[in-house]
Amino acid sequence: MKVPTGLLAALPRLQWLDIRGGSGASIDTVDGCTSLTYLAVNQIRGVNDLSALGRQTNLRLLSLYGLPQVREVPSLAELTHLERVEIGSMKGLSGLRPVLEAPFLEELVLMNAVGLSGTDPEAIAAHPTMRAFEWFAEDVPDSTWVPVMDRVGLPRARAMTASDWFDRNP
Repeated sequence: MKVPTGLLAALPRLQWLDIRGGSGASIDTVDGCTSLTYLAVNQIRGVNDLSALGRQTNLRLLSLYGLPQVREVPSLAELTHLERVEIGSMKGLSGLRPVLEAPFLEELVLMNAVGLSGTDPEAIAAHPTMRAFEWFAEDVPDSTWVPVMDRVGLPRARAMTASDWFDRNP
């Protein structure tokens, strides 16, 4: 990502940001973007540091996809507006516990191979505000994803674009 330091933070009305492709080790370029309600980070080679996510306290929708170097997501406990998280093609993850620390998370969508811990299904099911879960597991064996869906036991979240989600959740 070749964005000058502070450029995005200087855009006080920036609410949606979709970062796709390129290279870089972190997403620190979003630091100071205090109005972000939607953030997508997709296919950035070399990204292994998502610590800036924990400082995006106005996020309502977060989408992370195709970040093979990421081993863990920072705690999302401070993201009190976060309602939906989409995570895909991140088989290197050690688990979803930090994501599940988002206190008002309602929907979790997994796509393709995603690294889960053995306790993640129960933690998803036990989350106090979680109302929907889905795993679109095209490249994952049924023996892996079907038991997770069964253990979570929540209604299925719908696949939708960010625009559609925000239209349904103004």
